[in-house]
Amino acid sequence: MSGRRLFRREALRGIAASGLTAIGVSSSSVAAQTDSRSKPVIVDDFEDGDLNEYQFDRGRSGAEIASRPVFRGSNALAIRGTDAELTSTSGLKPYPKAGDTFACWIRASGGADTLQFSYGVQSPGDRYYVKLNYPNQAVQLYRIQNAGSPTRFGAANQGFTLAQDRWYGIVITWHRDGRQIVRLFDAQGNKLTQFAGRDNTWKRGGIGYDAYLASGGSAYFDYVTIITPPDDGNGTGGMLRKDTGHRNSGNGNG
Repeated sequence: MSGRRLFRREALRGIAASGLTAIGVSSSSVAAQTDSRSKPVIVDDFEDGDLNEYQFDRGRSGAEIASRPVFRGSNALAIRGTDAELTSTSGLKPYPKAGDTFACWIRASGGADTLQFSYGVQSPGDRYYVKLNYPNQAVQLYRIQNAGSPTRFGAANQGFTLAQDRWYGIVITWHRDGRQIVRLFDAQGNKLTQFAGRDNTWKRGGIGYDAYLASGGSAYFDYVTIITPPDDGNGTGGMLRKDTGHRNSGNGNG
């Protein structure tokens, strides 16, 4: 079975297993919505070649648009040589909000320690983020508020391995009632883990990325998309899919 079909199948299976079908919407009708009309909505794929929509809290000197490796298309965000923290609250459209399912693809190389994808960003000190913790082989969900100590409200650290030089898809279903379901996929479309948490602090906001490189290495981020139609408030209508033009299977520098 092709990676694209497997990715689609696993996405639908994950939706059903997680109870994400809206009241009154059967699994078959969810599947019916996952046709060619339900294409991902791009939040940022870095194809514009710049980072003008982002503000840096640190690490601007190490961030650039790179052509290799990429998950899809021609460009990705690369962070090399320094820790970096950047967020965007304006200039991109649309931003994920409660009611959406959305995704970001992440890759560590050369010993990069911790990579994070932020959403619901109000400011650098007020946001949610999903952390890929490579030393501890864990995926963790946090809230940071008023620039205080982060609060963890979900995690998984068993049954999967985080490896360098591999693309991983962080897929988040952010329900309006505050439930936040995090899934991790590999580049072939296999679901590696899933967990959930609940927090009602924010309902919308910007996005961002953090890279903590420790012994060096590089971090890459690509293809941030909303994978439910914008008018679907239940987070059940879209699908994960590798569209035509996907490059790099996660092996090497594609």
